[in-house]
Amino acid sequence: MSGTFQVSLRATAAPVVVGITNPPSQLLLFAGIATNSKGQILGNCDEDTSRMTLTLHLNRTATRILQHSSTAALASINSDEGEWQVAVDASEVRLDPATGELLLVVELAATGESMGFLDGATCVYIDRISYTAHVLVDIQAPLIAGTVRWRASDFAAHGWPALAVVAGYWITTPASPGSLFGTSTWVVVATGILDQPILTDGTYSADYVIQGVPFGRPVQVLLTSLPNFFASAPSGAPGFWREHNMLDPIMLTPGQPQQLNVDFIARTIFPPR
Repeated sequence: MSGTFQVSLRATAAPVVVGITNPPSQLLLFAGIATNSKGQILGNCDEDTSRMTLTLHLNRTATRILQHSSTAALASINSDEGEWQVAVDASEVRLDPATGELLLVVELAATGESMGFLDGATCVYIDRISYTAHVLVDIQAPLIAGTVRWRASDFAAHGWPALAVVAGYWITTPASPGSLFGTSTWVVVATGILDQPILTDGTYSADYVIQGVPFGRPVQVLLTSLPNFFASAPSGAPGFWREHNMLDPIMLTPGQPQQLNVDFIARTIFPPR
C-alpha cells in the first residue's frame, strides 16, 4: 500500500554523556537499533512509493540544541531481481518545543512491484533501522526560584530548616457512586532547597530554588512546615501565600526553562486582598 505515514518509536539505549565546561554543555552520543512491537516499520507491494516519517524519542530533554549530526541506515537498497527499493532519505535531530525531548526524525521510503493479478507482487519491508546521533545541548537547568518572607515576631527561625518547598500538582478523583466527595492527591515532581534566613529590619527572608522541574507539566509551588517551625512559632503562626496573588500553575518549556521571583509572604505581614 502506497502513501505517506507517520509513526513514533521510543529508543531503548541510553546515550553516552560527555560534559563540556566552556560553554557549559553536554555532548550526547546516541546509537541503537529501532523497531516496533509488530516487527515491521514500513512495507510496500506496488510501484507507488510509500513514505514514512519515523520519529524516534531519545528519552532525553534539553533546553537548546547547539549542534547535531545524525545518520540512519540502511541508506538505499535495490535489486535487479524485480523492481523494488527501500531507502532512508534523511535524518535530523529536533527538539520538542513543549516537552524539551530530543527527537530523531527519519524519512523512510519503500517501493515494491505489482505484477498483475496472476503474477502476484514483489513486496519489500523495512523491519528495523540502525541509527546514531551526536547532539551538543545547552544544560541550562529547568528551575523555579523565589524568596519567602515573614516577620521575626511570628517565627524566630531558630533550628533551621523549619520550612520545606516543593513543586507538584493535584490529581482529583471524582466521587464514586454512592459517595458525596471525591479525593485529591498531591504529587511531588521536584523538591527545593531553602537558604538560611536573613534578618533585616525585623523581617526574615529566605531564598529557595527548585531544580529538575519537568517541562510541559503545569505545577504549583507548595510551602510546608517542618517540626522546627511549630517548636519555634507562637500560637497562631502565619500561613504563607503567593505574593502578588500569583496563583496560576507554572509550566516550564525549553523556550522558558526558568521561572524566577515566585515569592511567598507570611499572611500576617500584609493580609491578602
